[in-house]
Order: sequence, then structure tokens, then C-alpha cells
Amino acid sequence: MNKKYLIDKANENRLKLFKKFYALQEGHPGSAFSILDFLVMIYYNKFIRLRKKNHKKIVIDEVIMSKGHATVAQYPILHDLGVIPQKDWENWGKNKKSLLKMFGNNLIPGIKVASGSLGHGIGLGTGIAYASQKKKKHKKVFFFIFKF
Repeated sequence: MNKKYLIDKANENRLKLFKKFYALQEGHPGSAFSILDFLVMIYYNKFIRLRKKNHKKIVIDEVIMSKGHATVAQYPILHDLGVIPQKDWENWGKNKKSLLKMFGNNLIPGIKVASGSLGHGIGLGTGIAYASQKKKKHKKVFFFIFKF
């Protein structure tokens, strides 16, 4: 992907997320926006592989966020790539049925785990990678650790 495309995608997804934060009157924009450029780079450059299964797009590889309140930054990207259904995106925060919440959980397509403490991503990512290797599954695991 060219640089302009990635910058445009990052800004587009940042705006989608900002509108949701504003509509819901909650969220962690600093945490989400600070990681969005990295997420755009790995998803749109296809470091994270997707495939179609049963008429749905699923994520093959894993992205683990060490600060769970930034997991929400994946939502607009996963929505844009067709992993999170339009209905879930539209219903998020409207007291209607939606898998999307302000904090990620493993019921959301493309989200493997809900992390909390800032260091959990290392152990979770390492464990997932080790288990995949033992099962002889070719799976890439990306985990983001944050230092303040």
C-alpha cells in the first residue's frame, strides 16, 4: 500500500471512531488514536490475514492489545474490512443488540482476548503463538505493549 492510502485510512478510521466516542459520550480516545496508525499499517498491508468462511470474513492471525482500553481502535478497521458486520457497527451504543462494547471481548469478531493490565499482552501473545506452533498452525501473533 502506498503511504497516502494508509494515511487516508488512518484518518478515516480515526473519524469513525471519534464520532462513536462523541455519540456514546465515553471512550478512551488518546489510547485508541495513539495506536491506530500501527493497526492501519498491519491490517491494510495484509500482515494480518483474512479469509472468507461461511459467508463471513474471519481473521486468521491475532492482534493482542496490552492496554485493553485501546482494543476499540480495531473496531473501525475490522468493520471496514468486513469482519465486524454493519449491523453491529450501527447498533453499538444504541441499547440494541451489538457485540461491540467500549472494552473489547472475545465475542467480537477479530478480537482474541480482552486484556486489562498493560503487561498482559506479552504472556497472552506468547501463549497463543506457542499453542499455534504446537498444533502446527501457521498463525502470526502481533502484540502491542505500551510504556507510559
